[in-house]
Amino acid sequence: MKLYNILSKFDCIACDGGYNLFIKKLEEICKQKHGLNKKYVILNDNNFVYPIRKDIGIELTSTEDRFNKTFGSFRSGIENQFLF
Repeated sequence: MKLYNILSKFDCIACDGGYNLFIKKLEEICKQKHGLNKKYVILNDNNFVYPIRKDIGIELTSTEDRFNKTFGSFRSGIENQFLF
């Protein structure tokens, strides 16, 4: 599926932490597509949300930790909708 065909500038996609590099590539593809055809939207970091990565030897702040826990429960709730 080519996400740039179906996304609007108002969409927000919740991703797991492994997609950070893909997100930057998708943002660049959208900029290129928009330059060729204005029907494609320009996406930026505001269109994506993903967990905060912990750096080695540096603890997450309480705010970052709370965000990750809230985000994780949000994702679990969505995944539970697809269980049968």
